[in-house]
Amino acid sequence: MYDENGQLRKGQGKQLVLIISIITIALIFVIVLLVYSSQATKVTFNQESLTIQGMYGETIPWTDIHDVQLVNDLPTIEKRTNGSSFNSHLKGHFRTTEHGAVLLFLTTDVPQFIALGREDTLLKCVSTRWGMNRLF
Repeated sequence: MYDENGQLRKGQGKQLVLIISIITIALIFVIVLLVYSSQATKVTFNQESLTIQGMYGETIPWTDIHDVQLVNDLPTIEKRTNGSSFNSHLKGHFRTTEHGAVLLFLTTDVPQFIALGREDTLLKCVSTRWGMNRLF
């Protein structure tokens, strides 16, 4: 990249700019992803469904929910299979000891959360931080 005099060789400046550009774009992408994953999950209700908005969010029809529980203890997480675990925010797919594969939208510093049982046996757990405890 540099010659024996310490000068940048001809044409190497373009390669250096390319490398710095790629690193900068990658860092910006990681920062945006971290900020997005740490945002609070928004939960909305309507006549037909419950909607979890944000990363890994989805709309769950009321007919698909067969069990709703207010739970005080976090499940024991064995591993994150496809999700985000940043600070106290857990979002995405995790494997737990008690329930197997689950989809979590939790803030671990909130003591209570709502567990939604579905026919597909994939448990959905949502923190009560977003005011969902008003349902009970």
